Amino acid sequence: MREGAFIPDIPHVSVAEFGRDGVPTPYQLNDFWDQCRPWLANEGVELYELVVPKVAWRPKCWRTPVVHAPPAQLPFAVDTHALNTAPNEYNTMDRLAPARDMFGRDLMLKLVDKDSAECAIFKGLLECSVFLDSQTFPCVLPPVRILDTPHGYVIVAMPMWGNPVYIEDLATVREVMQFMECILRGLTFLHNRRIAHRDICDYNMVINRYRVDHDRDLLKEDLRQHRVGDEVFYALMDYDQSIQLPQECSLRNCRRPASESTFGAEIYRPEDCASGEPTYNPFAFDVAMLGNVFRFHFSEVAPFAPSLVALFDRMTTPNTEKRFTAQEALQFFRDTTASLPGRTLDAHVVLKIGFAPMFDADIYWSKLAPESLAIYGVHRTPPPSWWTRVLDWMLSFSIGFRVIIPLRRILHV
Repeated sequence: MREGAFIPDIPHVSVAEFGRDGVPTPYQLNDFWDQCRPWLANEGVELYELVVPKVAWRPKCWRTPVVHAPPAQLPFAVDTHALNTAPNEYNTMDRLAPARDMFGRDLMLKLVDKDSAECAIFKGLLECSVFLDSQTFPCVLPPVRILDTPHGYVIVAMPMWGNPVYIEDLATVREVMQFMECILRGLTFLHNRRIAHRDICDYNMVINRYRVDHDRDLLKEDLRQHRVGDEVFYALMDYDQSIQLPQECSLRNCRRPASESTFGAEIYRPEDCASGEPTYNPFAFDVAMLGNVFRFHFSEVAPFAPSLVALFDRMTTPNTEKRFTAQEALQFFRDTTASLPGRTLDAHVVLKIGFAPMFDADIYWSKLAPESLAIYGVHRTPPPSWWTRVLDWMLSFSIGFRVIIPLRRILHV
């Protein structure tokens, strides 16, 4: 910028100003991003157009560009939006806005508090050089820019990737293996940097293929074709529930207050603190959450890759001391699936998603042949101890639940 050039202003806001409990209303967000537009343009970032929807009483929504995004290297994804397609209109989640950089590449912008753990995590990821090469890409969605402001927030620019990834639509064993490998790599990378994600769920996973028109039905069809190719990457994203601990922190022995175990989506949350435990290990918690994602989706893959049932149990065992770390889970996965023959990898599989395998391991163990049980049975989670059964029985009564859980947390027992 030339000396003395005019610098557009940017709104001075705080999370507290954005509505009840720090959650902005769509109207507040629209006003905020519209006021940011000149400042962002000065930084080489062009927001999508905000338009009034057909239903007039609803807040403004984003109108997608008609121009196709140019080809780009990692960490950017590929836009499958057909040329000359009519623009679409859609809304984003809290504090997010779609944009393009000066090269025409699609971005997702996020408003982040400067004093938050999320901001520190983004800054650390921005310094990493491993995101530019497919051989080293760690399957974590990074920022490509962090736009500092004179106020208490930054605007983080991330490459636009596809979401949802439609896990239930994976059609072959090979596609399942690709997905599991990527997400295990992503969690291992985060944990090696002592980042506990704490919100592992389907909607915090993305794939390197998207549609700028955000047509989810068409995206589902596009992904079926994309998964057949070689350059398929999945990645973990979203660190607003995450924490980063000192590098010397032990992945196996880390302890945090049990109150923190309620962060993130409940759907895959393990029961590490369900019996009044005063502390928990956030890294082991992450591994069990991902293990539950796998159990929820992939119990039908067991006959094709028997070692997966052992992986499921070692990632979700209630005994956190025996639970795999992310690195151990990734290594076990690689060691036991690397030799699967091509005909097995290309086998068609129909996934049956559901919660039942998360609470009844017999569902997937029963699918194994006797010879596979003999090999992998050593990893099976044993029945609960008599003390655990007694404790669960006492907690089944309302008086036991009201007394035992607070007492254990007060006494740290």
